[in-house]
Amino acid sequence: MTSTNQQKAITKTVAITLLVIATILALFFHKITTPRYLSVVELKINGLVLLSQAVPVTPETGSKDRWSLIASTDSQAVLLTGFEAELKSSLKSKTQILRGTVDLDAQLRNHIPSYPDAIAIINRQQQLVGYLKPPYDQHKMLLTYASVLTHR
Repeated sequence: MTSTNQQKAITKTVAITLLVIATILALFFHKITTPRYLSVVELKINGLVLLSQAVPVTPETGSKDRWSLIASTDSQAVLLTGFEAELKSSLKSKTQILRGTVDLDAQLRNHIPSYPDAIAIINRQQQLVGYLKPPYDQHKMLLTYASVLTHR
């Protein structure tokens, strides 16, 4: 009888140990697969300038169910095309890359001091929420944009 009780106790101990190990592994994988959210200071270091208040943009830009990145130059358009290719599919479906129009460029110049060099970020409500300033580092842009998009 004692041997049976010991077997049950050993089995129970092994099961609990395996459960603890599985829980630790699951939490570890969850942590490494969760996107990193940047603080306001880190966003600024990476070149993002968030406006204190969102500014409505007219004429409306593209699809209303997507965030827009506005390129004002050919070099920015090429950069953003490569940027879009690197986005995860969950973010790619929420993003559109657009070229600035004459009306839109004039309006953005009023709110972005360095507009021709900056990439404007417009949210789903057609409001300018901020911009990315040069120099552009694609890795930093991806991390920054993902953090902005997932927090808002």
